[in-house]
Amino acid sequence: EMMNATAPITSISQSMLGRKDVKGTPLEPGIQAIYDTSRHLSDFVANYRKMSELEKPVLTDVPLRPLLEDVSKAYPELEWVVTITNDITVLADAGMLRQVLMNLAKNATEADAKKIVITQIEDTPSAEVVISPFTFQPSLLLYIGNDGLPIPAENRQSLFVPFFTTKRNGSGIGLPLIRRMMIQQGGMLDLAERPLHGCHVGFILTALLP
Repeated sequence: EMMNATAPITSISQSMLGRKDVKGTPLEPGIQAIYDTSRHLSDFVANYRKMSELEKPVLTDVPLRPLLEDVSKAYPELEWVVTITNDITVLADAGMLRQVLMNLAKNATEADAKKIVITQIEDTPSAEVVISPFTFQPSLLLYIGNDGLPIPAENRQSLFVPFFTTKRNGSGIGLPLIRRMMIQQGGMLDLAERPLHGCHVGFILTALLP
C-alpha cells in the first residue's frame, strides 16, 4: 500500500521538476523536497521488504574453494588471500552464501581495502551449532577480514541493527540481511573481537558441515 501511494507522488514530482515553468522558480525547492522524500520512503519500504521476505534456503553440499574463487572474480581490485584447503565442503544454500561473501567483499572495497583475508579458524573440528534444542551439527568457522578503514568503537554494537548506517547513501540492511541469511542456513555471522594481523576489520562466519 505504501509503494502504491508513493509511486504517483514520485512520478508526478519528477515530471514537474523537468518543466520550464518550475525550473529556477520558488516552486522548485519544494517539489524537489517532495520528490526526494517520496524516493527515500520507497527505498525504505523496498529495503524492509528484503529483510522480511527472504526465501527459505535450500541446503546442499557446497564446495567452498570454487565458490570463493568465483566471488573473487567480481572484485579483482582486491588481493584475495585464501588459506583454506581445496576439499572443504559446507552445507548451505549456494546462492545465499554467495550473496553473503559478495556483500562482505563489497563492504571491504567501500572501506578502501586493498586485501581480503579468508582463513579457517583452527579449532573448528570441535565447533558445533544448535539446530534445535536437542540437535547439534558440526560447523566450520571462517575468519573473513580486510585492511580497510576500521569500524569505530561506538558503531560496533549497532553493526547488525537493521537500518543503522554510517554511509551517506547507505541503506543499513547489508550486514543485518546477510547475518539473517546465515542464521536461516543454520550458521551465523559475527564481528571478530580482534582483527588478525594485517587486517583492520574481521568477521567470523559460521557454516554447517555436511
